Amino acid sequence: TEERILILHGEAYFNVAHDSLHQFSVRLDDIFVTALGTTFSIRANDGEESITIRVLRGRVSVHTDQYELAQLGDNEKMTLYRNDMHNLYEGYPVWDFTLPFKWKTEKLPVGVDWKSKTKLAFENARFNDIIRRVEQHFGVVINLKDKSLGDIRVTATFSNDISLNSILRDLSLVSSCEINLVQSDPLTIEFQRQRSLSLPRRVKIVP
Repeated sequence: TEERILILHGEAYFNVAHDSLHQFSVRLDDIFVTALGTTFSIRANDGEESITIRVLRGRVSVHTDQYELAQLGDNEKMTLYRNDMHNLYEGYPVWDFTLPFKWKTEKLPVGVDWKSKTKLAFENARFNDIIRRVEQHFGVVINLKDKSLGDIRVTATFSNDISLNSILRDLSLVSSCEINLVQSDPLTIEFQRQRSLSLPRRVKIVP
């Protein structure tokens, strides 16, 4: 049996036919997602606290070299929470999954088209992770003048048709920040803390 392994840093959508002679796996540091004839997506962006695996149909096995964590079926989602122990390998942060870590699985609504529905949803996420997602979604550059802003925890859901101006306005409110335009090409924006306001540590945006 020939095994095909893809090393992923980022987000990808897969549609893999079952082939017992050519097994297909996606490697995320020391975690493997092996397709058993399925359509699934993975978000494993460097620097984010978690890895998300979603199965539209079929089945995948999520495992390490030693043991299986879980199998996911139709409309199931798994979130793996990385621990704080990591090193840099060729410029990428590599998490040590031999240490204890947590994960959860859940059922998803039926009939969601993950390729076209790009809703931005965050649950108790670091502000820094949210900024990175907004950068990817809108193709902009966002800087945090005060790096401690990145540790704010935010729960928020934004519709897939929200404008950049609207999402920046909401994020500036929850972080007690001013937004400054640094340059227009490429579009670069900077969040700067307002001195007269205290910084909320946990906030929730109601869309």
